[in-house]
Parts: sequence; C-alpha cells; structure tokens
Amino acid sequence: MSSSNEDASDSALQPSPRDILLEMSTVPRLHNTLELPPPPITSAVTRSWSDVDPLRLMMTFGVTSFSYSFLGQPIFLVIARQQCCTTRVSAAKVLQEVRQSHGFRGLYRGAGAAISGTVLSELVYYFLVEYWKEKLPLQEREWRSFGAGLLADLGSTPVFNPFAVVSQVQMVAGSSYSSEHNYMSAARTTVTLVREQGISCLFRGTLLTLVVAPLTGAWWFVYEYFKRLVYGAAPAIGARLSAVVPQSVQLCLPPCCTSATDNVLVNAGVGAAASMVIGLIMNPFYVLRLRLQVGKRIEGDVLKNEGVRALWKGLGGNLLVGVVGGCSFGFTYEGAKQFSDITQGAGSEAAAAVQRRIP
Repeated sequence: MSSSNEDASDSALQPSPRDILLEMSTVPRLHNTLELPPPPITSAVTRSWSDVDPLRLMMTFGVTSFSYSFLGQPIFLVIARQQCCTTRVSAAKVLQEVRQSHGFRGLYRGAGAAISGTVLSELVYYFLVEYWKEKLPLQEREWRSFGAGLLADLGSTPVFNPFAVVSQVQMVAGSSYSSEHNYMSAARTTVTLVREQGISCLFRGTLLTLVVAPLTGAWWFVYEYFKRLVYGAAPAIGARLSAVVPQSVQLCLPPCCTSATDNVLVNAGVGAAASMVIGLIMNPFYVLRLRLQVGKRIEGDVLKNEGVRALWKGLGGNLLVGVVGGCSFGFTYEGAKQFSDITQGAGSEAAAAVQRRIP
C-alpha cells in the first residue's frame, strides 16, 4: 500500500510533456537576451572599395578633379614657364609678363586640354587605386597602397599624357621662354604638333613617367603610413589638447575637426606632408619631362648647359602646389570616400560616439 502511494506522489511531482513545453515557451530565448556587439566603424584609415558606392565615388572624384585643376591652372602655367626657361626666372616676373601680354585670361591658356585630361585620367587613376588597395594579396595596407598607386600610374599616364603635351605647349606658346610655338586652340595645336612631329610627340615623356611610377606608389605608402600613425595617436593628442583649449572653443568646433575617425585637419595635414616629401624627390623629373614635351629638339645635356640647379627650377611652385594640393587632396579624397560610404547608416550612432572622443 505504501509503495503504491509513493508511486502516485512521484507521478504527481513529475511534470507532463505538455507542462514542459509550456514552461519552455515562457522562458526567454538565449539570442534575445544577448547584447550584440556594435557593427565595425569604418574610418579614414580602414575605409575601402567594398565600403563605398562606386558610382557616387567616381562622380565625386570627377567634380573634385575638375575643381582642383581649374583653380590650380594659373600656378601650373607659371611652373611650366619657369621650367621651360633656360635661365632663372621668378614667379612674379612670369605673372607680370602674362598680365601685360594677355591679361587675366592669359593665366588660363591651355586650361581646356589640361582640365579634360585631368578629369579623365584621374577617374581611371582613382578607380585603379581604390580597387587594388583592397584586392592586392598583401597583408599590410601601406604595401597594398604602394602597389595600387604603381598600377594606377601605369594605367592613367597614357590617358593623360597627350592632354598634358597639348596644354603645356599652349601654356608656354608665345612667351619669351619659348619661341618655337605660336598660341592656338587645343585642336589646332594638336593637329600642328602631329603634322610637324608625328603622333608620337603626343606621348613624349610617357616612358619617363612610367619609369618613375614607383614614386607614385611611394607617395601612397607615405600617405597611408602617416595617416595610420596620426590617427593612432589621435586619442592621446586629443586628451592633451582638451587640457589647453578653452571649453568654449571646443564647443564651437564642428565634429569633422574633432573626429577620431574622419578628421579633415588630420587628412589635410597628412596629404600635405606626403606631397612635400615626394615633391622634393620628383622635381628634377618634372623639369626633364617638361623639356621633352615642349621642345622640338631635345637638349643633349641639361646639366652641362645649365648646371645642376636647372633640375630644381620651379621647386618653390611645386612645393606650394604640393602643400595646397596635398591639403585639398586629404580633404576631397577622404571626404569623397566618406560621402560615398554605404556603411555609415549601420554604425552612425557608434561612429558619433567615437567622434566625440577628441574634444
């Protein structure tokens, strides 16, 4: 009798399968109770081809390339005339001659060919750079950038060179530094050059450009290295600045100037620094290439005729272009990639929190 009572009590204590299923349905599921980590934040250091809208990126690059080429045309004209002259001439003297002879419009001689070539070639260039910076099978981002810059230069130089020859001939035509050419439209200049010197003249300097293409890769290596270095130190720098910068000034600064992930001041400074480093190395090449492109005959020995200083003509202008161009590049290039970023929506709240880390 007692054993039967014990069996009955045990069966009463054991839940039925229906009770078990009912209890399981009321228990919170595991995946609903876990807090998922925030999505990874893309930044100026990590943003790559897969993180952007390609069409929007290329359209933005086209606009920025046009703007840069148009605004920089007067400086390019001065540099071309300085480097073409066999004697030393100041930028002020070149500007004075152009103003007296042709007025303000004279500063934009050759602008049509130069701007067209710049926009077309830079679209090719930026596509190759961004694509191969992600796809090259190299572990370090700096070395992928080096290889991508090299490939981009090899692909875009043949596109740009004919436009460069025509525009530079227009820039120096009719000046006291080059009596070999008369100023004409881009179309007539092209026809005249081909008729007198053959179509190969449009590609003068191409081989020289391709020979030094590794220096373009080196620019990208330096740029990415500086960028990673500065952004890595950004939190520490921001902490120190917060102690000396007044709170009122900190509150007035826009997020783009205080961000730890996409900072326009950092991007501009890094671009300028990289351009100055490579510009010092590249100046002799610029002089030799321009002489090849605008001269009907090639002087046998520039060093013998003009001395080693001839290789540094236009250095001041080139460094100015490097600083201005590097700053604008850091702003426009990284800005275009951030504007085209397709991951911003997913991690906008997390990115905003990181952007507030630097006061």
